[in-house]
Amino acid sequence: MAEGGASGYLRGLLESLLCASSEPLTLDKAVEVIGGVTRGDVGRALSELQAEYEREGQHDGDGDEKCDLGADGAGHDSGPECD
Repeated sequence: MAEGGASGYLRGLLESLLCASSEPLTLDKAVEVIGGVTRGDVGRALSELQAEYEREGQHDGDGDEKCDLGADGAGHDSGPECD
């Protein structure tokens, strides 16, 4: 698999879901929509995505993020940057 492998693929799916959702996306809903993954898989991928956002300056914890992951790792698009 390419660099990032299944983890990178799952992060990409989650980012798409977060940015496309008009409401906060819960961990359970993400597991249900994606299918074939566990809560642990999704939780790890969300943690990796949040760390990536923080490194890239897209998420600084002030609640005004481009794709807000929220305190519990669930979130939704809060701006056009996810388009």
